[in-house]
Amino acid sequence: MYYNIFIMMYLTTSFTNAFLFKFPPLDEENNGLNKEAKNTSINYYSNNMDPLNGMSLDIFVALFKLFSPIHKMNDSDIANKFFDEVQNDEFMALERFLKIMTEFVIITEDELTTTYKEYLNQDGKMTKKEFEELVKGFNSNITADIFTNIITENCTDAQNISFPEFRVIAVEFYYKLLESLKVKLYHEEGIYLKL
Repeated sequence: MYYNIFIMMYLTTSFTNAFLFKFPPLDEENNGLNKEAKNTSINYYSNNMDPLNGMSLDIFVALFKLFSPIHKMNDSDIANKFFDEVQNDEFMALERFLKIMTEFVIITEDELTTTYKEYLNQDGKMTKKEFEELVKGFNSNITADIFTNIITENCTDAQNISFPEFRVIAVEFYYKLLESLKVKLYHEEGIYLKL
């Protein structure tokens, strides 16, 4: 049996973080990215930029498009975010990219918390069943075995999934889908991204 997966179907209808980190990315004291998330964001930027100019619009849009199943933004909305930051420039500098990433991460982490709370059962618990309900209705080839393994490997009790466990399993599911999204992007637009 295959589970249709699309992580965080209720995350947002507005422009939020295109990126889900496999670790909690925020430094609560500074209300920004923690060191690991900042370094990962710098790597996203560095691996996908023009070394002489910065990040182009095409690459920016493609990078965020990989995560469009989460943020539900179309290419035009993503491009507008680029233009809002760079104004008349053709390329985005690292500092502006980090600013955008920080804004998106803060919103997404809040949405993760909201989504978790919305899917708690009447006993106030997230179970495997509730998580399964969350991810139904989206196309994926995640088998029941993989679904069970991810939950088993990351949860101490599948009948009482804590928020930190929920965050980990949600991201794990999305990262299972990410490679196929990268291939699709390459075939459709000829853009290869390094994450």
